[in-house]
Amino acid sequence: MKMGKLKHFALRDGGRWGETLLSVALWIGILAALGLLYFRISLFPLALATNAAIWFAALYWRAINESLHLTYYIAYLLLLDDTRAIHKQSFEDWLRQSDAKDPVTLSNAARQAIQRLADRLAAGDPNKPAISSSVLGFSSLIWNRKLGKA
Repeated sequence: MKMGKLKHFALRDGGRWGETLLSVALWIGILAALGLLYFRISLFPLALATNAAIWFAALYWRAINESLHLTYYIAYLLLLDDTRAIHKQSFEDWLRQSDAKDPVTLSNAARQAIQRLADRLAAGDPNKPAISSSVLGFSSLIWNRKLGKA
């Protein structure tokens, strides 16, 4: 995808899957070796079960956070017309510049771009995370709308 010039829908690098898989393998190896050294039994099944539990908990936590981030982003789009206009134009530009070969590829890339944008907005500015996060801004925005201030 050609996304270098776009402000709002530029994708960042993905996660650190290599490091995660390496640490999982290391954990399994350490537990298996310690089990054989100290208990004369393999703790390999315990290590696998522990990793599976941690993995599923992390995936569940990530799904909850992604859902919340999308909720905050949608609230901004619904309540702030100027934000909606800017993001609509940026997204349309992104779609036109996309080099996707079929609708499924374009759809997946668009979903990922929107999700990453929502995640970035939830994280806020790295230099001012306490005042720029959409998580805190969402609460303030809807409360001020209720009071008729925004």
